[in-house]
Amino acid sequence: MFGGKLKFKKGLKKPKVKHHKKKKPKDPLEEQRKVMERFQREVLGVKEEEQLCGKKRKREEEQPEYETQSVKEGEGEILVSHTTVHGFKTAFKEVLEAGDTLIVKNPEVKEGEDEEERVKISMVLSDKSMGIEKPLSFVPKEKVTFKYQKKPVLKEEEKTFEDFLAEKKKERKREIKEDEKKKYTVVEVREKTGMWGYKTKKIKVKGQLSREEILDIRAQAAGDKTGI
Repeated sequence: MFGGKLKFKKGLKKPKVKHHKKKKPKDPLEEQRKVMERFQREVLGVKEEEQLCGKKRKREEEQPEYETQSVKEGEGEILVSHTTVHGFKTAFKEVLEAGDTLIVKNPEVKEGEDEEERVKISMVLSDKSMGIEKPLSFVPKEKVTFKYQKKPVLKEEEKTFEDFLAEKKKERKREIKEDEKKKYTVVEVREKTGMWGYKTKKIKVKGQLSREEILDIRAQAAGDKTGI
């Protein structure tokens, strides 16, 4: 018996064996996404880069976006001592929190300069007392009015078509779970064990039962003395 590699005569080549790749099953969600993209593009006239379905829009530098809040007039008056703010007829607790900005007018600035000074609030102790991160560049000699600006709020991301489908899928699961619960009623009965003992037994009955039907089931259980 001879071993070794099989050799072909000159000019003959070993035939190549074709391996057929198995086709992957189509993803229904992917198909729905493509249909939605085509609808947006051809019917609604939405540009490809503006489409909400499919890949999530690439946000610049993938950083969360914040929405700046408007400046509002504060209620009451304040006195500022170093990093402590004392309020008079104020309600700090109701409207302010750490991270917000306190805005106070500086009466000592020259004309043409920014007369408002801004400083971050570090803590709110009560309606009449709070702390700021650093002292103001001036010390108000008397009670002054103030403004405030709430800290920026995180913008909500626009939901994609995939997010919409995922929510619908969760809702459907919850509905199925609720339907399954309605198909059965669990009845607890007590059964006597020995001379003095009892044990609780759960009976799963198909369908929704009325109070009378539950009582009938309990009455059939030996030694059952429980009420509902």
